[in-house]
Amino acid sequence: MALRERRASEIAKLGLAPLLEHGNPAVHANEPRDRVRNVPEAKLKEWRLHPAGTYVLLDIYGEGDIEDTDPQKIYDNLQAALYRITGLKNVTLEQPPRTPRAASKEHAATTWFASGLYTAAVALLTMVHAWPTADITFFAYKEIEFIPRYLFAIKGFTQNSQDEVRLAVWEMFHKAPVFPAILSLVRKNPDYVGMDHEKVANDILSTVEVAIRPVNEEKHARLITHVYMTSPTRSAAMWESWRDGLRYPDRGRVLSEDHPHLSVSQRITRCKACHGADHLTTQCPYGHLEGWAKIAEGTGARKPDQWRTRTLRPSQSQHAPEHGGGPVEDEADGTAWNHVEGRGGGTRGRNARGGGAPRGAQQRPRRN
Repeated sequence: MALRERRASEIAKLGLAPLLEHGNPAVHANEPRDRVRNVPEAKLKEWRLHPAGTYVLLDIYGEGDIEDTDPQKIYDNLQAALYRITGLKNVTLEQPPRTPRAASKEHAATTWFASGLYTAAVALLTMVHAWPTADITFFAYKEIEFIPRYLFAIKGFTQNSQDEVRLAVWEMFHKAPVFPAILSLVRKNPDYVGMDHEKVANDILSTVEVAIRPVNEEKHARLITHVYMTSPTRSAAMWESWRDGLRYPDRGRVLSEDHPHLSVSQRITRCKACHGADHLTTQCPYGHLEGWAKIAEGTGARKPDQWRTRTLRPSQSQHAPEHGGGPVEDEADGTAWNHVEGRGGGTRGRNARGGGAPRGAQQRPRRN
């Protein structure tokens, strides 16, 4: 029996939701410390003192600011769930801090810190990633800081299809100011010493994916394009500086000279269910997964028959890209499936054709 099948069998014995064929949907973050947003630096330093492989971050599905929850109930339910999954009793759990007065509760800290675990338990928790039980549902992450694949959302595209939009983004990223900045990061990345840096940069650009979604829930809401790409650097600080340079351009500077009407959305989205940063709560893929024991009350998530994601399948990919990646639509039910995000800095997340330009790159898309 394959390792995945053995794991699936053991999970089924625990009475938990079955493993999905292509992995659970990724929860895309907005920045390297998004999982620990609004956690004080002093507390993060304490958490980092724990040896790697002995702790895990647990983000509670559907819960917001700690003052609006029942911490004791969450604590008890987490302890019970962790015992069923790992066999460990009385795991050390630290609840999230209060939201600072200057911060919006929309972006409250929601991550609990669990320590004193053994390596195999951490590996299992983070491999499955999303854990629905009868009393509590949570996401498990092993890294306090990591580089997301999600970049930002762009306003202003009028192309007819997602393939056309992806091609337009791909071409836009091949020009100044985006490509020179990517090439600079590649040259500084020790992973690529002695390699053809322009080829590496082009391979990284081949991982660009897009997801088109309504900006709000109004009947005729305009669409925005969410952009995903493998990081050209393994430095979280350098990635954030580069991404912010695109998101917040200098006065008079545009994202693309060929598309001066395009702009990066400055609004940071936060799903109240999974806490992802690339979709509204009603667009959350976890709102209608079969086998999930609970949809948290008060999140506003619709029932399965009330919505379908607007994400479309990229023409060149049959499965979700590695390291998280942009959403890929499942043929059966329209759900956007992804694997869990990992660290940036590699080029493994190429499309199914082995990298390079998107299909149709030799043909100019219809311009805005």
